[in-house]
Parts: sequence; C-alpha cells; structure tokens
Amino acid sequence: MDSAEFKRIFLPYHRLLYRVAFQLEGDAADAEDLIQDFYLKLWQRRDDLGTEAHNAEYLVVMMRNLYYNQQRAKWDRFLDEMGENDLTADDLPDLRVEAHEQMALLRRLVDQLPPKEAKLARLRFLEQMDYAEIQAAMGMEYGAVRTAVMRVRIKLAEQIKRINDYGQN
Repeated sequence: MDSAEFKRIFLPYHRLLYRVAFQLEGDAADAEDLIQDFYLKLWQRRDDLGTEAHNAEYLVVMMRNLYYNQQRAKWDRFLDEMGENDLTADDLPDLRVEAHEQMALLRRLVDQLPPKEAKLARLRFLEQMDYAEIQAAMGMEYGAVRTAVMRVRIKLAEQIKRINDYGQN
C-alpha cells in the first residue's frame, strides 16, 4: 500500500478517531499525540491489514487498544521507578493503607486551599473530572482551567512532599 492509498482509505476517519482519542485522553494535546501514534502504528502495519481495517469500528477498537497499551506501559514504568514491581500479596494491605493515608492527606490539604482552588482540586483530583467538564462546572475558559489546575497541582505536590519528607503539618 502506498501513501496515496493509505491516505485515501484512512484519513476520512481522522475526525472520528480524534474524538475517540480526546474522550480517552481528556486533553487536546494528548489526543493529538495518541492520533499520531495511531497513524504511525497503522502505517507500520499497512501491509498486514486486511479489509476489515477499512471500517470505523475496527479502527476505534485499534485506537482504544493502543491507548490502553500505552497506559499500561506508563504504569509499568512508574512501578519500575518506584521499585514496586516486585510486589507480593503480603505487600498489598500495606499499600492500601498507605494509599488511604495519602488520600486523606490530599483531602485535608484541599480543604485548606482558598475556595476556588479547593473546588478545582476536588473536581480534578478527587472526582477525576477532565478539563472540559471542569470548564463547564466552573464557567472558566479551557486554558484558564488548565493553568489553574496546574498551579494547584504544584502547590499540593509541594505540600505533600514537605509533609512526607519532614513530617510537618
């Protein structure tokens, strides 16, 4: 398959695939990265793809699988960096307790933030809303939401690090 045929077959699905990528990622830049990775993978496998790959459902499933594989790889890298990839069943209760304590600490720190920052933090970190949902809930511009969430994230991360490193409250 040459590039002209590839474009003719797969580019008409770009808008659909972008919407799926955006739903999965929740962020325009990350969605664009996912689309780019998807088309690269599709190009690399172009000669192995059958005619079933020429329909939207198949391509959406491929996109989702790529996303989940990338998320799994990120999680594995995180565990490797943390040195927790060699967990045993005996370690799990301790990890649950630690995670519960960290979540309680996060809730306590969020409650200490100014009202607008606290609401942003609750929506993003506790309720796991994406930026578009926060934009609708808060009535803010999308870029302003991203910037404000980033600032709150930095502030909370610094406080958590200080508490974890020095045991300060």
